[in-house]
Amino acid sequence: MKKYTFLTIVIVSFWMGASAAMADTKATVLVTIKPLAMLVKGVVGDELTVQQLLPGNISPHDYALKFSDVRAINEAALVVWVGPELESAFSKPLTGNGKEVLTLMNLPGLIWPVISQAEEEEHGEHDAMHDHHSHPAHDRDPHLWLNPVNGQMVAHAVAERLAELFPDKKGAFDENLSRFSKEIEALDGRARSALTPLRERGFVVTHDGYGHFVQHYGLKQLASAQVVAGRQQGAKHVAEMLALGEQVQCVFTEVQLNNKTAEQLARKLGVKTSELDPIGRDVQSDENSYLTFMENLITAFTQGLTGSGE
Repeated sequence: MKKYTFLTIVIVSFWMGASAAMADTKATVLVTIKPLAMLVKGVVGDELTVQQLLPGNISPHDYALKFSDVRAINEAALVVWVGPELESAFSKPLTGNGKEVLTLMNLPGLIWPVISQAEEEEHGEHDAMHDHHSHPAHDRDPHLWLNPVNGQMVAHAVAERLAELFPDKKGAFDENLSRFSKEIEALDGRARSALTPLRERGFVVTHDGYGHFVQHYGLKQLASAQVVAGRQQGAKHVAEMLALGEQVQCVFTEVQLNNKTAEQLARKLGVKTSELDPIGRDVQSDENSYLTFMENLITAFTQGLTGSGE
């Protein structure tokens, strides 16, 4: 009888301990890429776990889905992604399966860069040659987090959705959002002060993914060495870039990509290169990550266009 009582106590104690551990386990918000992890972390703080699928050194354009990714999607309380225009590998598991998914490309009110007729023709020609590698839609640049106003809108949308899923945490989300939004606004003001004097300094980028940043701050991007990540332009386009001559103050390379064409162009033009990171590969993950990431990007553009970088 005493043995039975002792065993019962052990089982009950184990069950209570396991239940307490489960209660302490934070629900997971799953994001595809690091910029989204930064924005979500600014809203959730320490209230929830933020899990990122793609490493910061991999471009989402050519990512191959893994079984562990599907499992993580199925276990998450909410999945946040940009959309099939950027993370095409996730289209199937994130559409039509009844999961809680926030697709940022569908958010109302987002600001989209205006694409010129020349850019549309350039994209059209490239799509005809490389149809199976192209973005599903070139009329909307999916790198929406590079505009801080869009960053604020994403943070508001995340806070609203999470408040529906976790109403007991709404107060914390609202408080974090208020602080985060004000800090983004202040950063935007600092960026304008730094970049406005540089608006007439032309530059070339490796990857045509900075439209949100460039148009928000009125910068002068003259060309890109690639239209789609990893796909080099033809000889005709290289000749056109060389013809830009003294208009080019800097050629920006990119952390995640092959920069061979951009580096060759810079040498032939006799200008410096400067490195950009549109994903924030080395930024530490915390509630201030997005602010640090944008500060780094602003500094990289400023140094590249003033010749003050390395």
